Amino acid sequence: MTCTVISTGEELTYIYQNEEEQPVSGIKKRLFELLQVLIAEGCDSFYVNCDLVIPLWTAEMILAMRKLNPIKLHIVMPYEEQAANWSEYHRDRYFAVHEAADSVEMVQAQHSDECAENALRIMIDKSDVLIICGQMDDNSEILSYAKQQGVRVGSDSLMHNP
Repeated sequence: MTCTVISTGEELTYIYQNEEEQPVSGIKKRLFELLQVLIAEGCDSFYVNCDLVIPLWTAEMILAMRKLNPIKLHIVMPYEEQAANWSEYHRDRYFAVHEAADSVEMVQAQHSDECAENALRIMIDKSDVLIICGQMDDNSEILSYAKQQGVRVGSDSLMHNP
């Protein structure tokens, strides 16, 4: 079973906080537990866009969990320079994850208004399950698209009860 994990971006407020302290450590713990449940339910391939915070953490966790589980990590980059304006610390983590991933696919070379949505659609097309971390409007295009594709959708508001 294949799973895509996306984020609504609510966690971006924590981007420069210490990841070992609350509330970030609690969010990461809940994310790890969620991934464990997905693996126990049969998810063996995971797609992320490797954006900052939850998608990047997810990729790092999948790589760590791969040591004990036969799982794969696939990255779909919205555009080539996705991490160009990130801090050196985050860029280093981004490139380390890309190097260790089972596959990396780039949607397009240049940034555009639709590149992120196109990346999400590609990941959804390859998935059986879509996990949305954060609150997403029931009328969102991505949610509607996943349902149209017959992809099971789950959500977890990791930020609200770390």
